[in-house]
Amino acid sequence: MLRLPTLALLLAVATSGAQSQPAHYADLVTLFKDWRAFQPAKVTAGAHDYRAAAMAAQKTALANYQRRLKAIDTTGWPIWER
Repeated sequence: MLRLPTLALLLAVATSGAQSQPAHYADLVTLFKDWRAFQPAKVTAGAHDYRAAAMAAQKTALANYQRRLKAIDTTGWPIWER
């Protein structure tokens, strides 16, 4: 399954240069749950839609997840929460 490695890569890229804002571990958990719901391709006519237009729309929506991730400052969090 590529979902967890994909999120790990997204986390690594998006956290570089992250903005400092108060955030809690629950914010990260919520983001992860939202990401997992967003990540699979939409189902059209009983099959996942990987057409160019569908992937372009998903790529556009990705910016929101990257913004939310950058807003989470994990400074001072215990290792197990990072």
